[in-house]
Amino acid sequence: MRLGRCTRALGLLSLGLLLSCATRAEPRDTVADSGDGAQDPGEASPTSETPAAAMWLAELDRSGWVAGPGELEAIAASGEPELLALHALHIDAQVVGSMASYEVEHLFDNPSDSVLEGTFRFPLPSGAIVTGLAMEIEGQLMEGEILERSRARQIYQEIVDGMRDPALLEWEAGQMFKLRVFPIAPGERKRVVLRYLAPLVPSEAAASGLAVAVPTAAPAIQDAIAELRVRLDGETVLEARDHDVRDNLELPLARSRTPAFVEELGEDHRYLAARVELDWRAVPAPAASAPPPRRTVILVDSSRSALESWGLAREAVAAVLASLGDDDQFVLLAADLEARGPSAGFVTNEAAHRRAAEAFLAELEPDGASDLAAAIEQVAALLEAGDGSADRRDGREPPGGSDPRAQPMADYTDQVVYIGDGTPTWGETAPAELAKLAAARLGSTPIYALSLGKRESRSTLEALSGATGGRTLRPRSPAQVEAFTRFLAQAPTLRRLSEVELELPGLPAEAALHLPRRRTWFVGDRPVIQLRLPADQPVPEQLIIRGRADGRAIEQRVTLGQPEPLATVRQQWAARAITEAEVPEAVRLSVEHSVLSRHTAMLVLESEEAYRRYRIERRNGPQAGPQAGPQAGRDGDPQVSGRNLDGSEATPFLGPGDLQPGDPEIYIPAPRDALSVEVLFPFGETKAARWQPELGQWVARFLVDDDVAPGTYTVRVRVSHSDGRVELIELEYRIDVAAPQLELELHERGDGSFMVHASQVLAEADAERERPEGQRGDPAVAQTLDARRVELRMPDGQLLELRRGTQGRFVRRWQPTAPVSWPVTVTAVVGDRALNARRLELQVDGPTRRGAP
Repeated sequence: MRLGRCTRALGLLSLGLLLSCATRAEPRDTVADSGDGAQDPGEASPTSETPAAAMWLAELDRSGWVAGPGELEAIAASGEPELLALHALHIDAQVVGSMASYEVEHLFDNPSDSVLEGTFRFPLPSGAIVTGLAMEIEGQLMEGEILERSRARQIYQEIVDGMRDPALLEWEAGQMFKLRVFPIAPGERKRVVLRYLAPLVPSEAAASGLAVAVPTAAPAIQDAIAELRVRLDGETVLEARDHDVRDNLELPLARSRTPAFVEELGEDHRYLAARVELDWRAVPAPAASAPPPRRTVILVDSSRSALESWGLAREAVAAVLASLGDDDQFVLLAADLEARGPSAGFVTNEAAHRRAAEAFLAELEPDGASDLAAAIEQVAALLEAGDGSADRRDGREPPGGSDPRAQPMADYTDQVVYIGDGTPTWGETAPAELAKLAAARLGSTPIYALSLGKRESRSTLEALSGATGGRTLRPRSPAQVEAFTRFLAQAPTLRRLSEVELELPGLPAEAALHLPRRRTWFVGDRPVIQLRLPADQPVPEQLIIRGRADGRAIEQRVTLGQPEPLATVRQQWAARAITEAEVPEAVRLSVEHSVLSRHTAMLVLESEEAYRRYRIERRNGPQAGPQAGPQAGRDGDPQVSGRNLDGSEATPFLGPGDLQPGDPEIYIPAPRDALSVEVLFPFGETKAARWQPELGQWVARFLVDDDVAPGTYTVRVRVSHSDGRVELIELEYRIDVAAPQLELELHERGDGSFMVHASQVLAEADAERERPEGQRGDPAVAQTLDARRVELRMPDGQLLELRRGTQGRFVRRWQPTAPVSWPVTVTAVVGDRALNARRLELQVDGPTRRGAP
């Protein structure tokens, strides 16, 4: 597809380049793994639908690959921001199984005469695993170390205050990472090296069907990169001066027959990654030779977080509606705390109904919290009740004639299309629990998700689509949306294996196996399993696959063959394990395997002595070895087990968020095409917000002095819209310097365990927080309060991370390891939305009684 096509419709061009428009190099002789989810074009097609299915699936699978140099915004002493130029970009990539390992070196120039602090934001592909960071300090390249996030932040700030040289790398939102660098000296060329793993991308030009995507796109903020060098598997493939190409580079790979890779780790463990090669010729095709009529539920996120991508969501809805056939039916639901739509049930796909749906969305203003569980329940109720009655009410004959049941509902194929960021903020929020609910309530109805927004929760959407037999797409171009809608239409006719279960015969009980999240595989899918074994156990030789196809039970045995040694296999295993672990275990895995997570950060210090001073174990530097260990806290830390208490799931927003004194970044809810956004603060200063395309937000920074009194403050925002309208908005923020207090109850259960209920003590200042975010009305509806994290050390030494329940409580089940002797003392750590943290000793006199600090 030509580049011009990619700049139209959906407005999805942002920082980084579209791989559907990528520059393709000539095929290489590199032998690479064929990866996950792509059909090998070099092999005979086992079924007639494989080429088309593989093409659509490839387009879906490649949609998450967006990367490229980001922006380094520096703040001078005057407080004015400026963007520094990327002078040189050196990329060294290596094929490692179904992934590529990248080392990307950036050199930025500071032409000013000021000492600057910089924030470098850059996107990485879906599935990327950050493994390393280094920065040049006084001529020496210093390697970073991974720490629990709040501890890394504390050390970074201490060092910044001392005018030394730290760098801090953190996950920010979606696939966006943020690197804070200080200082950048006048005239200095700052050298930063980032290391990560990313999946190979589908490629029609490659014999393997796969390619290495290389983030060579020149940043939008400058005309060209003065110096560019790209190496693949040790060979230089590109050297350029004044590189002004706006595309990323694709390097096609030759095919490989190696399905499995193994990595040994000392005397303790070995790790296996194996690609599952299903024989699709033995899987029966669906009986329907042509796509049957469809009933489609279009579920659109209309919560507050959808505001910045609302235009894209509406265009995506229009694209889905345009793809429906004449005999299809649909219902549109906009969902925040509740779901509603322009019709009470399914309507036929005709122009009037499509216009009504689009007009309904045009009148909505995204607001409120997002309750995905409630939306799933309403979708299930609609599917159960849908019988063509909507067509009867508006005078139309439903498909099949005047009798609404002339074409039974059994003749329809049901599907759910979700459009939004997939981030629940109310009710059930755990991805695994939401997936269970969707599987139980929707049965065989698949959820297909279009993931929009800079703060997407890809893990939640993958869990929902994987549990129901659907797919998740992060669209980056109009072609990808078109591929998605074509796939929706053809999916019912494609060979598929549902209710997939895998077995590795002889697998020891100590093994840790990660299976593919998708329980429905389409023809062309080649998922990867990951396994950790005791070092003295043999690698399994066979894999048994069981599932159902066209109503029949299917079983296949796949020989894994002799696995090849390969570095990075353990990091791939750890990255998956981190997503399923409780936070303390996720932090441990992140540190042990050098895999950055949402709960950790990567810190670069100015010298080896600095690492020793802060008692940081060197795993990546020249003096790697045990010192005080990564979890060694400093005196006064409000830590129970080193977990993250900094509220890192979301960057504070101006509005619902609470703030501490400091210089927070705040986000203004204004459309992208606004001419200007000016913010008047209560202390009299006016600042202009800036649009940041990598975040999809208008952003301003302001200083909150240390002596500002706690309380609620109002700012006024003046938005000059592109059509000449001027909108005045009043928003609030709260200054909060006190961590919450807790009350604790232990409710005895019949099996000897206890339900632990921790409740925030309600202070007068918390009254406004008793409403769901963005909702006005009766404060008795529910409580959000400002507590975000609660972790307990129980009397028997167990560490419990409590989950948010209802009515402002945090809950968890505790199974004591020894008889309980009352009264008991529980150590608690609680953190709030303003990043305050408190350590408490709570005494509980007996079951169901309330303890107080």
